[in-house]
Amino acid sequence: MPRAATAYARRCLRDELYGLGRQGETRVFADGDYTVVGSSRMHDSISRLAAGRFMVTRTDRLGDMILTGPLFDGIKQSFPRSHLTVLASAVNAAVAGMHPAVDEVIVDGVEARDSGWRGTLALARVLRRHRPDVIMFANAKHRLAVAALLARIPIRIGSARRLYSILYTQRMPASAEPDVVHETDLTLSMLGALGVDCKPGAAGRLQVPEADRGFVDTLLAGLAAPGNKGLAVVHPSNSGNALNASTSWYARLVDELAEAGYTVVLTGTEADREHAAAVVESAHYVPLDLSGRLSVGQLAALHTRSSLCVGSSTGPTHLAAAVGAPTVGLYAPLSKQQKWLPRGAAVAVLQPEVGMTCPSCLGPRCRHYNCMELIPTRDVVAAGTALTEKMGSDPTQSCQKV
Repeated sequence: MPRAATAYARRCLRDELYGLGRQGETRVFADGDYTVVGSSRMHDSISRLAAGRFMVTRTDRLGDMILTGPLFDGIKQSFPRSHLTVLASAVNAAVAGMHPAVDEVIVDGVEARDSGWRGTLALARVLRRHRPDVIMFANAKHRLAVAALLARIPIRIGSARRLYSILYTQRMPASAEPDVVHETDLTLSMLGALGVDCKPGAAGRLQVPEADRGFVDTLLAGLAAPGNKGLAVVHPSNSGNALNASTSWYARLVDELAEAGYTVVLTGTEADREHAAAVVESAHYVPLDLSGRLSVGQLAALHTRSSLCVGSSTGPTHLAAAVGAPTVGLYAPLSKQQKWLPRGAAVAVLQPEVGMTCPSCLGPRCRHYNCMELIPTRDVVAAGTALTEKMGSDPTQSCQKV
């Protein structure tokens, strides 16, 4: 960080700590679940947030943004006249814009590239122009915390897990078992710092733009009549951060779905085209391969036209769940995976039966590797068909002032 910026950050931090020393207090909200550290002046300002300006940071991946949806809903339910801005990455900004509770989206492309301190002052100027009263760090980065401090945002809420958490005005106690708490519930709990008690929630339903719906309708109009069970969208790739089955396993799944009466569509990014082509080559039935041909909005629209969506631990799986499509998620038996499971109105999660929950993946050294291929493809088809036939009502979460 430039020397002038470092000096300014030190002054801001000194003023912050001086204010806490003179006016500080500890106040416990919601049956002791949240400890709030800050000045009495800050606590007085909470009552004036009904029409306040809120900002939530989520500068990471697509699925992370989707799982933060209930926090957006909770803000608008608890502070109905507030203005909500989301600081997003270039990857997930489109999804943020689909959420009905979000008023404005700012793209921070620098943070998405793990830039260290680069662009901190520029980001601080952007935050200052938007003048948020509250910023909630749904994903924590040192650069984001410093930029919010430099922007003099009055209320800064985040986890107490990191050294730079001292820059927050309100710190949520770190969980002793962070992998046990689902990401949706973890982000939603930040409202407790503002005296709001929220029940665990499902991923908020997204609103797909009409232009994207129209594009997909035109695309599907050129297809032969779909199978008697409709479209089954299969996303055979992920970013590599989670274990996934092989292309030959997905080819068997394509055949099982086709034999069950589905018309199968493969999806993926431009980088996934080779992977999808390998699935097509190995399958007996030829699926429609749309890899690299759809934007995020168009993929969401395709999910709304589908009878079933199947994917591993990847953003498109969360996207399907968030638009209400029957979704089967394929997840490894890792303890850290449990906090990233998809949520929605009709979701089933299948995991391989290995007799344990693994703290980490040993890869080829494990006797169960590749355990994802232990999931029978017939079980995926059965779970998807059951979801399609038993579509329930969308679960809701409610927030109440305490």
